[in-house]
Amino acid sequence: MRRRGFTILEVVLALAVIAVAFLVLFSIFGSGARHAVQTRNRTMGMLVAQSIMEDLRGHQYGQPAPASWPIGPTPKTESFAFYVDGKPQEMVFRKQVTLDNGSLVGAAAGDADRATIVVSWDELTVGTPAERARLADQHKVTASILLRRSSYGP
Repeated sequence: MRRRGFTILEVVLALAVIAVAFLVLFSIFGSGARHAVQTRNRTMGMLVAQSIMEDLRGHQYGQPAPASWPIGPTPKTESFAFYVDGKPQEMVFRKQVTLDNGSLVGAAAGDADRATIVVSWDELTVGTPAERARLADQHKVTASILLRRSSYGP
């Protein structure tokens, strides 16, 4: 007499194949979500850098820099609050502006000054603190702009 149905070995093997397939799908979705967060953070960093560039462009050449500008060797920290899927989020950026000669803010004579803007942040979605420290250099946006006295009028 022949029995119908699956043997226990066939059932275990099928469950193992299904489990592996689910693990692969979950890892794909997990890495996709992590990359989405990293892309959002990079976009926000670029917007912060662009905002600083617009402030520099709008500054009257040769006049002292406002106290709020992150000029100097120490970055200034600024926190931004926003919502993702209705949940409040907060991100902290470190902003720093370095001027080649300082003539933009009246610190030296000259008709041109190059500003280098660096905006950095921590990726809280990446592993352990040691891994975050190792990857810290990848989580920044750098921009440079040449500002001339002639572009500001007389």
